[in-house]
Amino acid sequence: MRWISWHEEHSMRLDSKTNNAHATLAILEHLHDAIFILNETGMIEYANKSASDLLGVPVYEMIGKSFRTYVVFDIRDDWFKETLTGSGMEIEAPLRGREYPVPALISFGAIQALSGETPHILVSARDIAWRKEMERMLNQKQIMALSRSRYKEMGELAVNLVHNLGQPLTSLQLKLDLLNKELNKATPQAEKLRKHVGKMEELLQGVHKTVENARQFAHQSEDDSLKAINVERVIQRAIEQLDYEFTEKNIRLDARLEAGGVHILANPLSVQQVVVTLLRKLIQALQESDSEQRLICIGLTRENNAWVQLAISAPDAAWLDEDDLTLTLDLKLVQLIVETVGGDFRWHSNTRDGIVYRILFPLNSGNEREQLQNLIALMHQS
Repeated sequence: MRWISWHEEHSMRLDSKTNNAHATLAILEHLHDAIFILNETGMIEYANKSASDLLGVPVYEMIGKSFRTYVVFDIRDDWFKETLTGSGMEIEAPLRGREYPVPALISFGAIQALSGETPHILVSARDIAWRKEMERMLNQKQIMALSRSRYKEMGELAVNLVHNLGQPLTSLQLKLDLLNKELNKATPQAEKLRKHVGKMEELLQGVHKTVENARQFAHQSEDDSLKAINVERVIQRAIEQLDYEFTEKNIRLDARLEAGGVHILANPLSVQQVVVTLLRKLIQALQESDSEQRLICIGLTRENNAWVQLAISAPDAAWLDEDDLTLTLDLKLVQLIVETVGGDFRWHSNTRDGIVYRILFPLNSGNEREQLQNLIALMHQS
């Protein structure tokens, strides 16, 4: 049995530490993320190959330079000092080397010494340029889909406007011709003249109503303030806006507005936009379905004297593609508008119930705590 001398033991410990250090460096060199080790002043003492590839700068040029010089981040001036204190931080910022900035997700972590001090900071950086590009493409796709949806709505609004004006104007021209024909007779009959004039006045009132509705809509589109609005009246205006489409596509409406006198605090045009959007989605779904029944049900009821529920459904329709981007964006827009006034929006689609939209508007919009309590109670009740 051989006793190990102190010098041999010390040498073995040094060799073990050296082997561990080499193994650690080998692991760091093979990581896909860029790795930097900084001293207490933020100077780079180590950078792996991925860091060199990310910045386009050789490792030997980075050693001894401040890591701050490579980060393009102007939100706070003291953020870098905070990382050097050892507090963990994660930021999303571009890293600039010799060429263009590269979007990166940068994480800072402290390497604690046995004494409890923080002599080194470990920094990892991941190239997220691909993620940024995907986000940009998705955002662009969403904007295009939303833009197409808005243009389509504007076109449908114009069609309704043309229909509501064109039909009375055509009838007016016909009545005017009949009036002239009667006047050109040797002995015009006063009763017939009065009848034609009365019908023309009725048609002119319809044209005037259409123009007033269009003018009111234009004024509302410029006003984003909250007002006490009658929900039933808003629903009726939305139905009138789509009246031509219901007639043209042979869709029957069953509106049961039991809580007709209810008022809520909201923007009138926003709520009308919500109703119009949901009705248009159901019109589209009914057109895509094979069912001969084309019925849309609208219900307005009070819930616990704290909420008013608006239910819009098409029992004989179901979405063929629930992941359609335009559908998703439109429903998210509806949800955003409803939640802005403190409401709740839910929907489901299946073969048994068809498509069902449910909106809860708060009757007491001034007390958020009470709204939340009422909503929780209502959810448990249902």
